[in-house]
Amino acid sequence: MRQTSSTSGSKIRRFARPVLFLALLTLLMAALQFIMTPRYDRDLVWAQYESLPAGSVEVLFLGASPVHSNINPVIIWEETGIRSYDLSGSAQTLLFTYWHLEEALTTQSPDLVVLELRMLSRQNHEFTEIQKNSSLTMMPLGEAKLRLVVEALPSTEWTRYLIPLEKFHSRWSELRRSDFDPAKWTRTRDNLYLGFRSTDRVEAQVVSSTRKPYDDTLYEENYEYVSRIIERAHAAEAEVLLFVSPSSRPHLHDEWMEGFSADLAEDYPSVRILNAEDFTDDFGLDYATDFYDGTHLNTRGAEKHSRWLAVQIETMLGSRSIESGEVSLPWKNALSRYVSTER
Repeated sequence: MRQTSSTSGSKIRRFARPVLFLALLTLLMAALQFIMTPRYDRDLVWAQYESLPAGSVEVLFLGASPVHSNINPVIIWEETGIRSYDLSGSAQTLLFTYWHLEEALTTQSPDLVVLELRMLSRQNHEFTEIQKNSSLTMMPLGEAKLRLVVEALPSTEWTRYLIPLEKFHSRWSELRRSDFDPAKWTRTRDNLYLGFRSTDRVEAQVVSSTRKPYDDTLYEENYEYVSRIIERAHAAEAEVLLFVSPSSRPHLHDEWMEGFSADLAEDYPSVRILNAEDFTDDFGLDYATDFYDGTHLNTRGAEKHSRWLAVQIETMLGSRSIESGEVSLPWKNALSRYVSTER
């Protein structure tokens, strides 16, 4: 029996209705997730990184908060023409850092990966909510995030970090007008520059002699994570610099660094370790004026530190002229904003 156009049209409508319903439901869920998900201290880091021209990042800084407080890519570009970015998170463990590198390499191909080592003495499997929000919640959804969630979290938490609406669905009483703003994920904050967080706060410091006791089991675990980061960077044809940022709380016992240096020299002889705590006199770090707390430099201290670090990186990579094309536009704009706002 031949179908009439009426019968055919009826079948199309029956098929289209559930498809349309699912599409509308998906849009509704996406809108609710956008509204309910709050902004965090580091929520623009990935958004800005993904907006950079592909292949434009020459130096990628990875690690915990001493990266985004102590290293200013604007200053490094101003001094050397080297384009860098701070891709870091508060108290970010080496496990999180490895998967951040994996995701970062999907859009950029840096010549140098710089890993800050403060987290060498920190555990990787008991995370605070601040750590998860800073280094996981805002990470782009992709293979790296999926694998990080599975490796780092119990299965009962997987959907909370893959589908943020589950985590934030009860925020109704906390909502503000800014939560409905379409630009809330892309608007540039005045004090954020290519991942660097600027602050004019000042808190005088006295250098502490306290160190984290050496733990052989924890060392072996974290050395494995550092090894994974090095090998992944080398697979992407990037050099690696391991770095200790200046602090009034040096934290790592000599035994941590001595063993680490020896193991590194044997396993990865091309990888350099640079301890800024040994060179603070060279760049004029002032413990009375250049910190805003024991671990983090303020804008003044970060400028001093970054100018010195820029020279160390330029020595590794060679001198470069500052490009004026589209590839350098994000750095040019960030410097212009930095000069007008912070100086």
